[in-house]
Amino acid sequence: MYQKTGIKGLGIAFILTDSQIVNENFLVLINDFLASGNIADLMPKDEKDNCCNAVRGEVKQAGLQDTQENLWDYFIEKVRKYLHLVLCFSPVGDTFRIRARQFPALINDTVYDFFLGWSQEALMKVANRFIKDVEAITATEGLQESVALHMAFVHRSVEAASAEFFSSERRYNYTTPKSFLDLISLYKKMLASKKDGINKLRERLENGLEKMNSAAEQVAELQENLIKDMAIVEAKKKATDELLVVVGQETAVAEEQKAAAAVEEAGCTKIKEEVMAFQAECDKDLAAAGDDK
Repeated sequence: MYQKTGIKGLGIAFILTDSQIVNENFLVLINDFLASGNIADLMPKDEKDNCCNAVRGEVKQAGLQDTQENLWDYFIEKVRKYLHLVLCFSPVGDTFRIRARQFPALINDTVYDFFLGWSQEALMKVANRFIKDVEAITATEGLQESVALHMAFVHRSVEAASAEFFSSERRYNYTTPKSFLDLISLYKKMLASKKDGINKLRERLENGLEKMNSAAEQVAELQENLIKDMAIVEAKKKATDELLVVVGQETAVAEEQKAAAAVEEAGCTKIKEEVMAFQAECDKDLAAAGDDK
């Protein structure tokens, strides 16, 4: 950039954000550039001589002696004229305050350009731009405009609360365009998370209803089978009752026959006893007749 601006006279704006300063040594070079434009050991001697020789004609035309010091100073002045450094630093936190104390050129040799907050219309346009691809919002008519309006309202409310906070506590709470973009990003992330959770709950509900319907069908089938089985049981019960009646009647006849058989058995027993007694007497008489012989 020094060669393009100091030799060719090209206008260059070098933009550097605070997030790109990964090493604090960067600020040493930036501080030297802002303070004088003359950064020590920026180039080796041969390249420095080439730069001086490139502006020798311009130095002579300006009526100056083409000494090495005048050539280099003229080169640096061209660099300061055509090369502009744009530093995009956030005031949030202590980093900027610490750097400003350590490197005074950040304050003394720069021009501040405070970006004003976005208007309501700008907030609405930005919000609509970032949520127009969210199907969950655009699927419902009029919802996108309401969500964008709410996002703008939240951001403006935080700005008002920050002003009140400064009035009461004398402390700053910064709201930047990046804060609004973070709000939109957080909303989209939470919306996707909630939508995913609802989908999972819906799937669980659908699976549960499906199982309940299947169970209801099985219960209805079992009830039909139960009705059929109950009809068969009733028929068998009726047949059993009829059989019990027949068995009861036959049992009564059998009891009568058993009683008659018992009477006959008693008579037979008595006759048997009488026959046995008569046989005993006959045997006795037969034995007596044998002794007489």
